[in-house]
Amino acid sequence: MFSSLTFQKRLLASVILSGSVFLFLALLYTYDYRSKLTEKIMQEQSDVLQVVLRERIKAKENFGLGLAVMLANNPLIGDYLVNDQRTKALNYVNSVTKNYAETTNYRGLKIQIHTADGHSWLRNWTLKSTVIIYYFALVSSK
Repeated sequence: MFSSLTFQKRLLASVILSGSVFLFLALLYTYDYRSKLTEKIMQEQSDVLQVVLRERIKAKENFGLGLAVMLANNPLIGDYLVNDQRTKALNYVNSVTKNYAETTNYRGLKIQIHTADGHSWLRNWTLKSTVIIYYFALVSSK
């Protein structure tokens, strides 16, 4: 096939053929490099976002712990609990959550107060579904 062509046409055909092959190989390499680079960038960004998420979760845990300690040491809450004044306690808790909603980024705080024996005494939120809590007492027979 190539023997009937002139030297210039054979040279042109071989340059075009080899150029096409090298261009095809370059495109394959670029595509492969681009996909690997994309994976690398996505992995790096994933690592950064995981660090940010862990920091935000830790900050939220610290916030919740601080709020729990503040309410546990609040003398008003203690007085309301001792005197069984749930309405006043609920009003106070709602004012605390309203204050936090207005002054911080924390909205929709859920506060639940338990008695010393572990029973729920007050909460400022309602259950979305009916939950039955069973308390079992160990009875010894003599």
